[in-house]
Amino acid sequence: MIMLYCFTGTGNSLATARQLTELLDDDCRIELMPDLLKQHIIEPESNKIGLVFPVYAWSMPKLVKRFVRRLFIADDSYVFAVYTSGGSPGATGMHLNKLLNQKKSGLNAGFNVTMPSNYTPFGLLSEEKCKSVLSEAESKIEKIARLVNSQVNNHIERTRFFWPLASLINPMFMSQLNNQKSKFNVNASCCSCGMCEKVCPNENIRLENGKPSWSGNCDLCLACLHWCPVAAIEYGRASRNGRRYHHPDINVYDLIAPDKRRKKIH
Repeated sequence: MIMLYCFTGTGNSLATARQLTELLDDDCRIELMPDLLKQHIIEPESNKIGLVFPVYAWSMPKLVKRFVRRLFIADDSYVFAVYTSGGSPGATGMHLNKLLNQKKSGLNAGFNVTMPSNYTPFGLLSEEKCKSVLSEAESKIEKIARLVNSQVNNHIERTRFFWPLASLINPMFMSQLNNQKSKFNVNASCCSCGMCEKVCPNENIRLENGKPSWSGNCDLCLACLHWCPVAAIEYGRASRNGRRYHHPDINVYDLIAPDKRRKKIH
């Protein structure tokens, strides 16, 4: 069996993990990383481990780093990663391998899958372009599955020329994450449904007087913005046009833990 641990904001990585389950020779089980982070030690039920997550600023999201630090990895484990990006993986695989080395383990293989970006400050792709990118992504995932089935080793994909810049860009990005509260806004369309609170992987959002309020533990996954059913949440000027993105094969409830689904709507 292969344990597939996934973090996703708008569904790209979860859709990737689901496609892998259909293509890999071994039976697979998908677990969402945020649902497991309350455990001090996360013990896989298999020595075959896949990590599937998005690229943030040419590296790993901080939530993924927290997860990996708590993950127990046996000596004989085969560990691979599939990182979804808007085009460039930067040094994501190299940084993950370094983090795993600190646990006396390592990354056997790391693969980049280009997906439509959800980062609104850089603009969103047109619907037609999204379809084209998603079609190419499916082909890449098929190739990845063949390589994982063969247990390829020493294969870590990275940005060919500029990956060293990730060591500069990513720390700057991470240093700003605690200051995101003031960059989110809520317009008059807000219906106080509480979906943003439920979908946040860091439990960083609370409704106050029926409106979302952000704390200082943001990964900038933008799940709150893209899954809002009335497009009431804005992040910077680029999101004011109302366009949003999530993977077409993923439903918002695929991301929400069962205990949060039962939580009372404010």
